Amino acid sequence: MNALAQTYPQLAVQLTATGWSGAQLSAIGDAHELACQLFAGAERGSGKPFIDHLVGTASATVLGGGDATVVGAALLHAAYDQGDFGTGRVGPTPRHRRTVSSAVGSEVDELVLGYHRLAWPPTTEGLSSASPGGEARPDGAGTAPAVLLIRVANEIDDASDGALVISGKAGFP
Repeated sequence: MNALAQTYPQLAVQLTATGWSGAQLSAIGDAHELACQLFAGAERGSGKPFIDHLVGTASATVLGGGDATVVGAALLHAAYDQGDFGTGRVGPTPRHRRTVSSAVGSEVDELVLGYHRLAWPPTTEGLSSASPGGEARPDGAGTAPAVLLIRVANEIDDASDGALVISGKAGFP
């Protein structure tokens, strides 16, 4: 059994059990609603619904001490790489960024943008120079620790249910 939430109700129970306020739950609900729109019908290489992966990543950030901004960004971490904004384009275009910012706020959007720009694995220099509010660069230098938490949470969710083996990303034949 996976200890990470994989559905929104499971995530809401996790957040409620850890004492999150109604306002915080509402903010996470807004992020989840946008994620459902951007990833409707999308699946991971393993066949897992993409929204389940996004919820799992958010759940892992909760376990890592993430606040509502971080958890909201975790629910949208792949928006600029794989989300369907209905424009036929990927990436953090001005229109895409306005969509995210108006739905969940500019702080969440900044973390989603930082995640989009983060090379993985980041360099040792990038990790050692990480600072809150720093400019994300392709090598990871200056990346906010919250972005690194989201990236690690992404890897944890990927590894938690065997999906990497099914998709072939784990290096297995």
